[in-house]
Amino acid sequence: IVTIDARSWNDWIYYSFELEEVVNVTNPDNSLNWDIAFKRNHIKTNGGDSGIGEACGIVNQNEFWSCDSFQSVDEIPENLVCEYDMMIIGTGIQPNPPYEGCYDLMTHSFMDCIKNPALDSWGWFDSDYHFNITDYMLFIRDASGNDIKLWLLSYYNDDGSAFIDMAFKKDF
Repeated sequence: IVTIDARSWNDWIYYSFELEEVVNVTNPDNSLNWDIAFKRNHIKTNGGDSGIGEACGIVNQNEFWSCDSFQSVDEIPENLVCEYDMMIIGTGIQPNPPYEGCYDLMTHSFMDCIKNPALDSWGWFDSDYHFNITDYMLFIRDASGNDIKLWLLSYYNDDGSAFIDMAFKKDF
């Protein structure tokens, strides 16, 4: 389990599954040195509108991760679509969910942003602004085209929000 400190409201935190660590990336749009990035609850992959890699996100909203299923699933179901990053249109100032786009701390509104639409389903904010995790079965195709199982376990820790505990399995 890796904890990603994604507290920044402005900066993406980049992660390499090959290196199994957070990486500094100067020009993420033209780099193959990262696979997935986090900013608060938002996730993007190195593919589509976010980068030059082959990365994309896959979600199975009919199945949920548990300790047993995370160990036993050995392939991505064939009927699932690998979604690439794209522009998500913001919903502006919303009094109630659903909230679409990326939250802007200065305007307190949801702005347009590029992120992965499949991975956006990992959780949601309720009307009390508490983030609720779905435990849907998530998969990533990394920047090099390798498949990875991904379980985003938590959004909160003792220090606050946007500390994402991430379990993953390469070469499954």
